[in-house]
Amino acid sequence: MRRISPARATRCCTLSTASRLPRSRKSVEVQTPKGALRHRSEARNAVNRAPILSAATSVALLIACSASQEIPRHFSFNGHAPSEPVPAETNGLQCKPGGADEVVCAKAAETINSMSAFVEYHYRHGALTQITIDAGLTPFTTTLGNLERTYGPPSRLERARTFSDAVWSFPDGQLTLQLRNGTTHGEFDASASRVSSQK
Repeated sequence: MRRISPARATRCCTLSTASRLPRSRKSVEVQTPKGALRHRSEARNAVNRAPILSAATSVALLIACSASQEIPRHFSFNGHAPSEPVPAETNGLQCKPGGADEVVCAKAAETINSMSAFVEYHYRHGALTQITIDAGLTPFTTTLGNLERTYGPPSRLERARTFSDAVWSFPDGQLTLQLRNGTTHGEFDASASRVSSQK
């Protein structure tokens, strides 16, 4: 019969007993940078709360973003803004005198996201006051979709069998899109902001 030394027997007994004992759930205290003692269980609870805090933060950010989107934005069309001075004739833009104290600058193929249209910029007394968009036979829904990509949903939309209207309101004017007799036409009028402010 093989004999086992007392020291080896003690070591085997210790290992065997340790392997059978359940792990202790007792919290182990750790030292924080400020010198205060905190239980590991508290640290684990803080980690478990992190996803909840992150979700709450995400909801707060979404609410803040939604609120910021409700703030009226000033109108701009392909780099042109109301009250801007008469530009130089570049990139296909051609200008000529219109009525009294008016200059009309036209571009035959102005890009509106994924489509093109004939656009005229009307300058009165040296400042941009009106923009007309002639989309021709381009479907109303196509033109509407391209404008929505830039300005968001219109504040008013009316669809009928024989006509369609869409209106976007801005602090410095109003953009309208109309379908009449199969032709799509858009117009921005800076004077509309003054009319609405007087009501």
